Amino acid sequence: MVKLIFAFLFLPFCCLAQTAATYLQSGNTKLAAKDYNGAIQDYTKSIEADPSSANIYAYFYRGNCYSSTKAYEHAIKDFSKAISYSPNNVALYSYRANAKISIGNYWGAITDLTTAIKLSPKDPGLYMYRGLAKSNLKIYKDAIADYDMAISLDPKNVEAIAGRENAKNKLNANKPVVVNPPQPRVAEPEKPPIKQVVVAPPPPIRAPEPKNAVIKQVVVTTPQPLTPASKSVVTKEAVVNPTQVLTTVPKSVVAPVNNKPSQAFDALIAANPSNADNYIQRGLIESNTGDIPAALNDYNMAIRLNPAAASAYYNRANTYLMLNDYEGALKDADKSIAINNNDDNAYLTRGNVKIALKDYKGAIADYNSALNINPKNAKVYSYRGLAESLVPDIEHMNADFNQAIALDPKDEDNYNRRGTAKMNLKDIPSATVDYTVAISMNHNNPNSYLNRGMAKIAAGIDKPGACGDFTIAVKLGSKAAADALAQYCK
Repeated sequence: MVKLIFAFLFLPFCCLAQTAATYLQSGNTKLAAKDYNGAIQDYTKSIEADPSSANIYAYFYRGNCYSSTKAYEHAIKDFSKAISYSPNNVALYSYRANAKISIGNYWGAITDLTTAIKLSPKDPGLYMYRGLAKSNLKIYKDAIADYDMAISLDPKNVEAIAGRENAKNKLNANKPVVVNPPQPRVAEPEKPPIKQVVVAPPPPIRAPEPKNAVIKQVVVTTPQPLTPASKSVVTKEAVVNPTQVLTTVPKSVVAPVNNKPSQAFDALIAANPSNADNYIQRGLIESNTGDIPAALNDYNMAIRLNPAAASAYYNRANTYLMLNDYEGALKDADKSIAINNNDDNAYLTRGNVKIALKDYKGAIADYNSALNINPKNAKVYSYRGLAESLVPDIEHMNADFNQAIALDPKDEDNYNRRGTAKMNLKDIPSATVDYTVAISMNHNNPNSYLNRGMAKIAAGIDKPGACGDFTIAVKLGSKAAADALAQYCK
């Protein structure tokens, strides 16, 4: 992550009332010690003593504290106030954009970053973050252009390189697929028994935490934006099998879209073989594009280089989960949380592992912990709803899926997970509807077709339709769908 270092040309502290300056300095001391709540209290007292433009630092630093505690709406208000006092300050737009990215306001972030770029056109971090926001909006060509600019300004910008590779993969994955429907036999199969089904694919893999920003010798923890890997090309095989319980993704993954998408990191690693973050980033891309052995090797190397790298354990846990190595995944998830117990996605991962181990109440407890850290994480609500379908707790399950869809209405996987939850409750018609909605939202997600095909097989009334769904999923790269096609469509 490129450090955001900006010089603030504001009025000196002598212009402040003594009380405001005293509280400001006390807040800075607490901020440096990562006592964010204590710092917020002091900055608030400073602002109460002097709310004028002379005390702009207090708004800025309090905004950073709010971001560090994931109170992003409050952070945005403070950054906005500071911008009203200093409308040409690049740092303020950048930090407000990061806060907006963290709550999914990508268009708002793009507006702020575009303003910042006009003020500072040679800052690679600004292009990198704008590329991230565009990727989250699926504007992949524009995102790639921004990542290209960031890399041209900083050829060793790891996050920009990873973001560009992920955007290229998504762009290729979204190309239209021409499908010739199969001609299945007319004979109907015996209606298969429906057992309790659960799918817990790993959550998006998070890249290493960004470095702290330094502003006038005061260490300020930057907001926790979504990193390029947070919305990356994650391989998901959410398979509903009516004849057995599946607890995680199968070993098969979608084939890579090019020969070696991780090659951008090879030169970086060759130049600096002791940098653990580069191995983590390369492992992310390898895992996302199906090269699981290479990803594990890179995560192992990162851990050898830096045993305290929480993100290496977290990402390796997700990879183990993809391989159905639940014990290994649980051990790594535990280790990641022991190193950093303020990562909501680490608890999400461990919750998914516990679902795979049929510890449903333990999974719900981890999802609760994740939501205590970040109550706006839509995926946590949908996975908790999945766990609640297995308890079962239908009332809370419905509430959680409704909340997940309200927070992220454009994520088709929320409907996929709700469909799986309905399958767990043997409500096959409702599950089929949810899978159909997921398909209407994204015609290139193989899991949606695979899930709907399995629901049709479970219903025992539309084998030709099921085989058609499997065929489309195979065309989109799903090996699990190929297995289903061979098993049910002979």
